[in-house]
Amino acid sequence: FRGSFLQEVVFEGAKSLGNYAFKGCTELKKVTMGEGLSKIGTETFEGCLQLQTVELPYSVSKIGVGAFANCKELTNVDLDPVKPGTGDRLIGEGAFYNCKLGNLNFGSTSLGTIGKGAFATDMPGSDGLTQVDMSKTGFTTIEDQAFSGRSALKTIIMPGEYGSTAAATLPENVFAGCINLERVEFP
Repeated sequence: FRGSFLQEVVFEGAKSLGNYAFKGCTELKKVTMGEGLSKIGTETFEGCLQLQTVELPYSVSKIGVGAFANCKELTNVDLDPVKPGTGDRLIGEGAFYNCKLGNLNFGSTSLGTIGKGAFATDMPGSDGLTQVDMSKTGFTTIEDQAFSGRSALKTIIMPGEYGSTAAATLPENVFAGCINLERVEFP
């Protein structure tokens, strides 16, 4: 469906959404994902310019590289329902790169890795993301530039278990360009 004029997509019973499947669908406004979906592929929704909200089902365990990148109107991402089992549990590199992001709800997701530049942006002043609370999540790895460029970001609360079982080091550029960052709270 790459580049098509679809406006709404509903997935019931799908196990995986393939790479580039809806890339460049500039009219796509709403996506409903049913239970059982475990993987969103590389750049699946990249460049869906009118997509505003993403609610992921319980079963998602992998959000691929650039899956929602450049969805410039994507303001609401709810990761709280995501509680997959063991195995590959990650938010891929640049998954939500250059999304507007006013509300990013991690809740108690059990995803384990935030990939390089997953929530980064190079659109200064275009986002309203002021707080990120990962205190109840299962993140064990946060890669370089994960939140870089988020100029409105003021507060980050790190995962409650981060570094509790093994030494954890944040890469130097995780918060690069977060010019209004006032507080980073560690467990």
